[in-house]
Amino acid sequence: MSLFVMSLLGIGLDQISLAALIIALGMVVDNAIVMAESIIVLLDAGRRPIDAAVEAARELRIPLLSASLTTAAAFLPIFLAESTTGQYTAPLFKVVTITLLSSWILTLTLTPLLCARFLRRGTRAEPLGQGFGKAEVDAFLRMSQTSAGEFYEGRFHRAYRALLLAGLRHRVAALAVLAVLFGAAVLAARFVPTVFFPPSDLAIFTAEYELPAGSSVERTTMVVEEVDRFIARELRADAARPRAGSGTRPVAAGLVGGTGGTPSAARPEGVTNWVTFVGDGGPRFYVSHIPEPYSPDYAFSIINATSRAVVTDDIIPRIEAFARERFPDLDVTLKPLQIGTPIAAPVEVRVSGSDNEQLFDITARVKERLRATPGARNVTDDWGPRSKKLVVAVDQLRARRAGVSSQDVAISLQTALSGLETTQYREQDEVVPVMLRSTVANRADMTKLDNLNVHAQVTGRTVPLLQVADTEVVWEPSTVRRRNRIRTVTVAADVGPGYTPTDVVTALRPWLDERQADWPIGFRYEFGGEEEGSVQANRSILEKLPAGAVIILLLLVGQFNSVRRTAIILLTIPMGFIGVVIGLLVTQSHFGFMALLGNVALAGIVINNAIVLIDRIGIERASGLDPQRAVVGAVQRRLRPILLTTATTVTGLVPLWLGGGAMWEPMAVVIIFGLIFGTVLTLGMVPILYSLMFGIRFDRFRY
Repeated sequence: MSLFVMSLLGIGLDQISLAALIIALGMVVDNAIVMAESIIVLLDAGRRPIDAAVEAARELRIPLLSASLTTAAAFLPIFLAESTTGQYTAPLFKVVTITLLSSWILTLTLTPLLCARFLRRGTRAEPLGQGFGKAEVDAFLRMSQTSAGEFYEGRFHRAYRALLLAGLRHRVAALAVLAVLFGAAVLAARFVPTVFFPPSDLAIFTAEYELPAGSSVERTTMVVEEVDRFIARELRADAARPRAGSGTRPVAAGLVGGTGGTPSAARPEGVTNWVTFVGDGGPRFYVSHIPEPYSPDYAFSIINATSRAVVTDDIIPRIEAFARERFPDLDVTLKPLQIGTPIAAPVEVRVSGSDNEQLFDITARVKERLRATPGARNVTDDWGPRSKKLVVAVDQLRARRAGVSSQDVAISLQTALSGLETTQYREQDEVVPVMLRSTVANRADMTKLDNLNVHAQVTGRTVPLLQVADTEVVWEPSTVRRRNRIRTVTVAADVGPGYTPTDVVTALRPWLDERQADWPIGFRYEFGGEEEGSVQANRSILEKLPAGAVIILLLLVGQFNSVRRTAIILLTIPMGFIGVVIGLLVTQSHFGFMALLGNVALAGIVINNAIVLIDRIGIERASGLDPQRAVVGAVQRRLRPILLTTATTVTGLVPLWLGGGAMWEPMAVVIIFGLIFGTVLTLGMVPILYSLMFGIRFDRFRY
C-alpha cells in the first residue's frame, strides 16, 4: 500500500526513501501487534472470535491513530526545515507518514479479519491473583467488561510486577535514580564525537588540482599527466594493471586516462581506474559534488580503489607527498566522497575586510595558526598567491597635450598584446578570425612596451606610450572574492585521520576571538564548512520543532482530555536520551545531523508506548477497578505488546545499523539504543508518574 501511494505522489526509491522504509519496517507491525494482543486476551477471556475482533478494533482505533500521527508529527520538522539538508532528507517524513497510516488502515481492517478467522481461545494461561477463584474472576470480568489478560501469571510477569511495585512504593527514590541517570548521560554526551555528515564508505575519492591563477591549460594538462603516471606506476593495484603493450589512451577531449607503467612493487590493493577532467569539475556524478566552472588552471579527478582503508591510509598521503615535492605551486585536495549536502571543505574560516593589504596580513596569520592546529592539513585560501601585474597608468594631462585619449591607449595595447580582430575568413562551415597584433618578440619583451606607438584616433598622429603613461609592475591578488559585497578570504583546511572538523574548530575559535580584538575596525571572521552547515541544518530543524510539538500536544490533549496525562507522556521523551548516549559511546559512533533526526524520530516512537499504556490505565479505571489495581493490571496487560513492538522496531533497524554505512549507522544506533532504554524506563516510570500526579498510593497495596 505504501509503495502504491508513493507512486501516486511521485516519490521515487532513492537512498533517503529506502532508509525511511527500513525505519518504518519495525514500526508498521506495532499497530498489528497491539491489535492481535488485545484480540488474544479477549479470546482467552471467553469472547467469540468475531466479538473479540470487533471490540478490540473499536477500543484501539483512536489510540493507534493518535500513536501513528504523533510518530509522523515527530518527523514533520525534517520536512519543514528550510535548508538544503532539509530538502535532502524531506522524503523521510513523507514515506514514514504514508507507511504508518497504511499500517493503521490495515490494522483496523485486515488484522481483525485474520484474527477472527485463524485465532482461537488459548488454553495455557491460568488466572493469577492470590485468593481469586473462578467465581470471583468471572464476576470481575462481568463487572469490568475487560479481559482477563492482566491476570495471566508467568515467571517474567511476577518478576516485573515485583520491581514495579517496589518502584511504586518508593516513587521519590525511583525518580531520583532516573534524574541521576539522565544527568550522567548529559555529562557523558561531551565524549561523543560530532560529525555533521561522515565521508562515504565507498572506495572512491576525488582529487582537485589548482595551479596559480593565469596558468595555461597546457601546463595544467602536463601536471595532471605526471600525477597520473605516478598513480599508474606506484599506486595501481596489480589486478588493474594493463597487460604488456596495452596501455591506455585519453577517453575524450579534456579527459586524461590513467597511463600504464612499470610498477615499483607488487600491490594487491590500490587504484583500479580513474579519469581526470582538465579545465572543469566534470559532470555532477554525485549529489554532494558541485562541478567547478571552466578554468584553465583547474583539474578534477575521480579515482576508484580496491578498499576504503587503502584510500585513507596509503593512496591519499602518497599522492599529496608526491605533489608537494614535484609541484610546489600546486594545491591538491584529495578527499573521499562526501555524504549529504555539498560542503567545499570540512574546515573554513572566512576573514572579511575592506583593505587588501591588511586582509592578506590577517589571513597569513590565520593560515599559520591553522597549520599548527592538531588535525588540520592542506591549508589553502581561495584568493591564491599574489601574481605580477603590469599597470599602465595614463597621465591625463600629458595625454590631452598629445591629443590621445584613454581609449586610444587601450586599443593600441590590445592590438600589440592580445590582437585586434580586423575581419573574418570563411572556410567551408568554419569562421576564422583575422587578428592584427605585434610579433612574438615584441609581445614577450615587456621592456619594449614603453616604446609602443599609441595611435590617436582624432589627429592620426602616433606617440610613444612612455610620453602619455607610466608603467610599473605590482603584486596583486590573483583573485578577489566578495561575500555579501565585502571582500572575503576563505581559509580552508582538510581534517587528518582521527580528528573531526569540530575538534579543529574548537581548538581554533579561542585564538580567533582573542586576535579579533586587535584587528582594524570592520574586519571580522566567521566559520564556514561543516561548522556552518551543521549549525544551519540543525537550526532549520530546531526552528520547526515547535510545529511538530504543537501537533503532538493537540493530539494528546484531544485524545485524553487531560493535561496531567499529556504531561506524563511528554516526560517520557528524555528517557530515551540515556540510551542514546550509551549507544553512541558503546558503538563508538558519532553525533551529527542524521543522529539528530534519529532523536526526533525516537521521541515519536517512545511516545507511542506511553500513549498505549496511559490509554489502557484509563480503560481499566473506567471499568470500575480501584486505582491501584487498574495501574498494575493495565501495565501488565500492555507489557507483552510494548516489548514486542520494541523488539520488531529494533530488529527492523539492525540492517540499517550494520549495513547502512557511515551515514545511516548513527541514526539507527540512536533509535535502537534509545528505544531499548526508553521502553524499559517507560514501563517503570509511566506508572510511577501516573500514581504521583493522580495521588495514588501503594504503601499498603498487595497484589
